[in-house]
Amino acid sequence: MSEPTERSPLSPEKIKDRRAKLVSFYKEQVLFLKHQRDYEAIITELDELAMRRMVAQMRMAQMQAPPPPDQDENSNQQDENEGKMPEVSTNNLQTKEQPNEPIPTLSPRKLKTT
Repeated sequence: MSEPTERSPLSPEKIKDRRAKLVSFYKEQVLFLKHQRDYEAIITELDELAMRRMVAQMRMAQMQAPPPPDQDENSNQQDENEGKMPEVSTNNLQTKEQPNEPIPTLSPRKLKTT
């Protein structure tokens, strides 16, 4: 393997030269980055406008579409039930739909022995 090289200290002239090169590099890059920022802003604005147009088209389609069939039945039931008081059972164990019937139970199985 190669041995690590020792870095010699830079002279003040070399430091000034490197700084000047860095500054000129950054100035060139800033011009490029400004153009890129403008481009990205325009693209973002176009994407937002396209999304707004799509949302508006979806809303128009939803307003013009007929309701699904199951919603028609639910809305009719809601219209019939408007103004009626809900039926409340006084017995928590029984409701109007459940008559007084005993709860069926399973008979215990006999174990077979061999």
